[in-house]
Amino acid sequence: MSGHIFDMVNRIAQNKVRKRKKFRENNRDTIYSENKTTSIEYDFPKVSKYEMERIKFRIQSQARASNLKSFYFFLVSLLIAALLVWAFVSFYTPGNYLLYL
Repeated sequence: MSGHIFDMVNRIAQNKVRKRKKFRENNRDTIYSENKTTSIEYDFPKVSKYEMERIKFRIQSQARASNLKSFYFFLVSLLIAALLVWAFVSFYTPGNYLLYL
């Protein structure tokens, strides 16, 4: 029964939104117009080629370290999973443990 009340409250809230002026008419005309009041201009800092190479090298070394760390984590996880599977296969005897009733 509470689902019906919740639905009623949501519908009342949605009807209130439709009554606002923003949603009364088609106000999307200006979204795709070519006349925009703001200009998008980026002022990137100027760096020398040497500095750019240093930045590039630093980013590449950080990425390489992150990839290596992820690889080691994957390798350790794979070894643990393999160890658990091996232990289960080696030490499991069907009659000792009840898996279902």
